[in-house]
Amino acid sequence: MSLSKGFAAVLRTARAVRGLSQQDLGDVSDRKHFWQIENARSSPTLNKFEKLSKALQFDPVTLLALCVATRDNVSPSDVLQRVQKELAEFESMGGTKKLAESMESGVLKSRASEQLRKMAAVQECKREGLTQKATMEKLGLPKSTVHDLWKMTDQDGKSKI
Repeated sequence: MSLSKGFAAVLRTARAVRGLSQQDLGDVSDRKHFWQIENARSSPTLNKFEKLSKALQFDPVTLLALCVATRDNVSPSDVLQRVQKELAEFESMGGTKKLAESMESGVLKSRASEQLRKMAAVQECKREGLTQKATMEKLGLPKSTVHDLWKMTDQDGKSKI
């Protein structure tokens, strides 16, 4: 089963459990689009998904867990256990720290500023006399990124761009 079919089933069921009609959710979507979503002929955008979860009095994660559980024919608890394991792995790999670094006061940092930050860090390592491999290990950057940024700097560590 596809996630959109699981979502359709959850949406219909949640509406029934909450005693809501499609018309009651009219602020979220027009009836035609709502019908398409409930019949797995269309998928909501993330913004629409968030509005639907709020209208159904669910946290978006709860709504998505129900959709995945329906799709995979498992319990929502099984889905959440799998999610907890994946989150712990992501965190142990430094993912949550990098995620926090990608945001600035609740706003996604631009890729250009991130690229400049990486370039400056690579330049600094190059000036210190580190090898590309040592730079990769020190900065936690992929080999290809360090290699590309290394080539973009001259011997004095100045950007060629």
